[in-house]
Amino acid sequence: MQWIEGIVREDARLVATAAIDGNGKRHTYSLSELSKLSKAHSRSHISKLNTDFQNWQLSSANDYISGFGLSSTVDEAHRVFKFEHEKVTYLVPAAVLFKAIFRPLNLTATYLFRPQGLEQACVPTLSSAGANFVMSGLSKRAQSCSSLQQPLSWLWCFPSAKLMWNSVYSYACNGLLACDLPVGNARIVAKGVKKDAQLFVTEITMLQITTDEEPFEFACVHSKTIVFHEGVSFRNRQLSDFVARADNTLIQVNGKWDVTDQEWDAIYQLFSEQEKRGSSKRKHELRTLIDGILAKLGTGIPWTKFEFKAGTWSNASKLYGECRKDGRWLEIQTILKHSRRI
Repeated sequence: MQWIEGIVREDARLVATAAIDGNGKRHTYSLSELSKLSKAHSRSHISKLNTDFQNWQLSSANDYISGFGLSSTVDEAHRVFKFEHEKVTYLVPAAVLFKAIFRPLNLTATYLFRPQGLEQACVPTLSSAGANFVMSGLSKRAQSCSSLQQPLSWLWCFPSAKLMWNSVYSYACNGLLACDLPVGNARIVAKGVKKDAQLFVTEITMLQITTDEEPFEFACVHSKTIVFHEGVSFRNRQLSDFVARADNTLIQVNGKWDVTDQEWDAIYQLFSEQEKRGSSKRKHELRTLIDGILAKLGTGIPWTKFEFKAGTWSNASKLYGECRKDGRWLEIQTILKHSRRI
């Protein structure tokens, strides 16, 4: 394995990582390579668990590298955390935690080690229904991925999460690879080398974080469950969870599910750019499709049995899936909530 020993400056401007390998030789790497380091090639033990960041404590870098048979003594410039779960002590280096939370680290690493780096890494695009976060260096398809959007939104909107990001640069200025921990309970998959009652973690997959912390005032309606991995919400569910049922958050207007003219003016703004470019290649009227989706959700009738006025259940379910994935359906719900005072 290669152990990241700390943070150094080269040429008075370049922040690089100093690493030590099994031969005791030291090298420097650019921060964009941070995600490739601190990996062990030993056979990994895998464990899925919940852990509260408030229960994490500081450990020793030397205790961690000793788990891989390295006899070298290193400075404690790379912070290592530890926590217990079912009588096993997990040792987690800061670099491993960075890769799990600051996704994708090969892009975010450059911004992590800058003052006000979060503001440079991603820009919120505001609308009447909320905000999306556009991150530098990502394709349009990746930008719409909710498992990237939600962590970015969490980092922007919750005090301890934003403090965590900002702390990385503060510690780096003092030669440390470290961070402050956020408030929240994390669902993770930890991989590493297990020896006796210790697991030396080399990789973490963050599934979701649930927090009791209040967001900043501008994000007062933000969800306190942040999904890092798409599909996690479908795990551990019963067959009955997938039975079609009515969405009780939706209400009718004058006995109809259809959107009003005023509601449509607001909703259309979410599709206007796509419609003007003609990139949607839609064969059926968008408003009628939206009306049909609302009626299907409001009544709880299964997709394949609902009679849509425009298109088929396949057209409607595809549009609904696209809107849920890129966040537009959440914005539609917010518009209807304000209009119908749910």
